[in-house]
Amino acid sequence: LPTDAFPRARRWLPLFYAAAGAGIVLDLTRVLPPSAFLIAALTSMMLSLALLIRRLQLPAPPATRMANRLMLFGVGIGTVPWVAMLLVLTWFPLPDLLIQVDDFVIAVGGLLALPNWPLSYLYAMYKYEAGTIQLRANRLFGRYSFLSLYVIFFVVAYAVIGSRWPPMAEHPLFTSLIISLVFVALAPLLQKRFQLLLDRLVFGIRYQPEEVVGVFAERLPSAFDRASLRRLVCGEILPTLQIRQSALYLVQHERVECLYDQAVPRGGSVRSTAEIEALLRRAERYIPVTGGEQRFAWVRLVIPLMVQDQPIGAWLLGRRDPDDFYPKSDVGLLHNLANQIATVLRAQIEILENRQLQKQLLHAQKMEAIGRLTAGISHDFNNILSAILGYSNLLRDHLHDDPRSQNYLDGILDAGKKAESLTKQLLSFSRRQAGDSQLVDVDATIRGMENLLRPLLAENIELILNLRAEHLIEADPIQIEQVILNLAVNAGDAMPGGGLLFIETSDFHRSSDESSADSRLAPGSYVRIQVRDTGTGMEPHVQQHIFEPFYTTKKEKGTGLGLATAYGIIHQCGGHIFADSLKGQGTTFHIYLPAAAAAERCAPQDERSAAALAAQDAGTILVAEDEEVVRSVVCEILRSRGYTVLQAPDGRAALELVEHHADPIDLLLTDVMMPHLRGDELAARLRDRRPEIKVIYMSGYTEQAVLSRSPGQDEVVLLQKPFMPDALVDAVRRVIGAGLRASGVR
Repeated sequence: LPTDAFPRARRWLPLFYAAAGAGIVLDLTRVLPPSAFLIAALTSMMLSLALLIRRLQLPAPPATRMANRLMLFGVGIGTVPWVAMLLVLTWFPLPDLLIQVDDFVIAVGGLLALPNWPLSYLYAMYKYEAGTIQLRANRLFGRYSFLSLYVIFFVVAYAVIGSRWPPMAEHPLFTSLIISLVFVALAPLLQKRFQLLLDRLVFGIRYQPEEVVGVFAERLPSAFDRASLRRLVCGEILPTLQIRQSALYLVQHERVECLYDQAVPRGGSVRSTAEIEALLRRAERYIPVTGGEQRFAWVRLVIPLMVQDQPIGAWLLGRRDPDDFYPKSDVGLLHNLANQIATVLRAQIEILENRQLQKQLLHAQKMEAIGRLTAGISHDFNNILSAILGYSNLLRDHLHDDPRSQNYLDGILDAGKKAESLTKQLLSFSRRQAGDSQLVDVDATIRGMENLLRPLLAENIELILNLRAEHLIEADPIQIEQVILNLAVNAGDAMPGGGLLFIETSDFHRSSDESSADSRLAPGSYVRIQVRDTGTGMEPHVQQHIFEPFYTTKKEKGTGLGLATAYGIIHQCGGHIFADSLKGQGTTFHIYLPAAAAAERCAPQDERSAAALAAQDAGTILVAEDEEVVRSVVCEILRSRGYTVLQAPDGRAALELVEHHADPIDLLLTDVMMPHLRGDELAARLRDRRPEIKVIYMSGYTEQAVLSRSPGQDEVVLLQKPFMPDALVDAVRRVIGAGLRASGVR
């Protein structure tokens, strides 16, 4: 009983049907008048029709909807034509030739029509138990329904013609024979049309096999998304070809995507590209029941999805009515359909890739715009910080006898240093700042981050450090911290239910003749960093893309830049980063950074004392800086240390000043970016006139400037703004005093 249509009717529906049945039984025993039978029968039939029509309006799986249609068809065919025949015979009695057997005709019509009702109910319940004879059962059900309907239609037509057509009374045998021959001749044609109608309206078979290609080609242009393509295949193609078990898989970037699966047994789905390749080796050949692996025992036919002679997926086909067999003609038909499906899927992939590229381009343009804005703000902020830090240090030197003022100034200096660190990070984000390369103790750096990492991890995640590296590396410590931070945050996200996070370091050496899992490393000594979690792990296809910019599995939460940034930093340091992961078993990132040479670990100290260098604080310095506040504080610092200072607001003014200054100038201290004349261009012109002059550059960021050194210097000296007075004076002393190597001074 379709009680889901009326949930509260569970009690009264059985009682109502029982009462209707009792009325029919009482009528057969002649206890009630004939009208009681008619009322009981018609009432029960109308109720069933109403319930089934209501049930068709409810959401249900395709098989359930087909069963509902089949039951509604049985009620309609089993009752409506017979009742119509009763009414017609009441208004149009049979000719005199058959008047004596009218009760017999009515009984035959009833016996033929009424069984459609229980047959349809039984077939609806057991249709899918019919197995390979289901198609034959469909045809048998259709033939019997047509026979009962056709006989009733013949009786009704015969009664109407006989009562209205005069020749029927004059020549009853002849006209009866003519009418019978006409109905017999029309029977095959009408039966075929009736079966098509039954297939389309009841069994869901909307087209004949020869119509499928045309219909599919007509509907295909509108199927430019996966959902519409799935509806087209499952709703139009599979029912028409009587295929009840199938699955469609697409392979891209070594990843298998299931577009749909229908009645696939548990464990029978494809899980990897290797399984697709194995199945494609048996493509377009019928696979008997005993063939293939046990998991894919349901597969009878494999159709490849080909684009430009390259497979992009597979169409697996299983059970099919009536006998699970696919003749050669159907294999060719399915192959044509698969080619059309492959073309659409390829177009969908290209559209999705183009959309993704557009999103990435827009994102990159947005990041570039943010980077330019950030770089400009940071550059101006560095100039302001240079003045704050410079004047604060000068004031601190003058107020060394006032402890209270010293504390205030220390607070200003601490805040300024934090602001300096912030601007460095902003410039690093905008990629306008080169890494501050120096010797780094990896163990000390990670140990110093421990208090920062623990609050970032959930309370149910335990952080375990095992730091055993002895070598140093040459890198920017801030960038190394950024790499560790990104990996730790990713590991925390991979352990929503808690777990362990291990950060381990060790020394690693690979000889030139060694063959190991780390064969991608060049021979030499490395510091190895391993970040290991016990989280969800990654699929192989995910591991292949984790270092790509904008690739993320965190949806709205992730940006796709964390691991890409880590990859860029490690490779900028000359190192390598690899990932090992298994689904459900966690992930380990292996980082290899070249160890610094032993000579670099203990840099040679200048044999002369600071006092000896300080005694040489003499000379003439030309300061070229377009920012007045920076220029003033730099000049004040240098004058306080005993230097003679000349100053110019830009490059042109500096050249004019040198033209009128006859005395020697020992050093040019110039900003890189200035109006009218860049710092390196100014240095080149001054060297043409005074080859002995040495140069120190100042800049808020390096941009892409190509800076040249003076003939008397070993390397280019660049002071990153903001700088402390001691760093400025130390650089000046080393360049003027002895021409010592001064690169890397900050």
